[in-house]
Amino acid sequence: MPGALPAGAYPGGVSDVTPRRTPNFFRFIVTGAIVGFLIGALIAWTGIFEDQSAAAARSYVHGTSSGVGLMGLFGAGLGAMLAAVVAVLLDRTKDAG
Repeated sequence: MPGALPAGAYPGGVSDVTPRRTPNFFRFIVTGAIVGFLIGALIAWTGIFEDQSAAAARSYVHGTSSGVGLMGLFGAGLGAMLAAVVAVLLDRTKDAG
């Protein structure tokens, strides 16, 4: 076929071009948010950091589900931010190398 390029050849004479690989920021952030939510929810559900004497002295009662939800959301935000920082650092190390 006239004008057809041989296998592995590209127009302009460049033959072995490797595409730049960058981290998928969306996937990093979503994964960080999910992992952060699970860690925060686990901390709230087990009550690891809860002061038992202060919990007994309260005059109001919050259910476990509200604590799990709040700590899960806090953990999701923190996890998403940390994952975004890791993705940016990985992207910059690719540029430097």
